[in-house]
Amino acid sequence: MRDGMTEGGTARTTARAKARHNRRVRADVPVSGYTTREVGIRGEELAAEYLQGIGVEIVERNWRCPYGEVDIVGKEGDVALLIEVKTRLRHGDGAAPFPEVAVDERKRNRYRLLGSIYLVEHPRIASVRFDVVSVELVDGDEPLITYYLNAFQGDE
Repeated sequence: MRDGMTEGGTARTTARAKARHNRRVRADVPVSGYTTREVGIRGEELAAEYLQGIGVEIVERNWRCPYGEVDIVGKEGDVALLIEVKTRLRHGDGAAPFPEVAVDERKRNRYRLLGSIYLVEHPRIASVRFDVVSVELVDGDEPLITYYLNAFQGDE
């Protein structure tokens, strides 16, 4: 990943996604006027659309257990994809906020715990993979979406 992300994942692809307004965010407000919650909601919606567009089967959104939440659960064969979505607003010309850097060691450890719990609750799943989707929202431009496959390992 970008600076601050040292684990083994590599970016699968980067794409500019067509932005469609989500009913849960205010369509009449530029992204710079979104609340923090709206930024997150919009990012998760765009990430889900992007993932479906490249053929990822989305099984669940916002899967929860007593220990936390997984933004998106996808599936490839008998492997569950536990996908963390990080969204930020991009400010200024070329100033990238690198949302994926927010997936720090604490967040990765939380996802490892959630992965173990997901496997217990879903016995037909053989293993989990930890992916990250980075979404950068820009006023007047299409969002930049980067998908990191196998962004970190479960056994570190």
